[in-house]
Amino acid sequence: MRPSVQEELKAIFDEDNIPVSESPRLALGMSALLLAKESNNDALELLATQIMNISDKATLQKAFEMVRQQLFDPR
Repeated sequence: MRPSVQEELKAIFDEDNIPVSESPRLALGMSALLLAKESNNDALELLATQIMNISDKATLQKAFEMVRQQLFDPR
């Protein structure tokens, strides 16, 4: 992910109850989709498509943690 997207994601997670803009949702969703395709993980692919529809910070943060877990501990 580009540093600007990472900074925007961090800002979203640091502030409470702000709407999530399209950029971090798409960046996280597309990153998760690429990871899912590479690892042939259908559950992660489903999560990736749903990430793009997330509108609240808390849910996006949980999705981010799930993607990060898959990245560092694939099963």
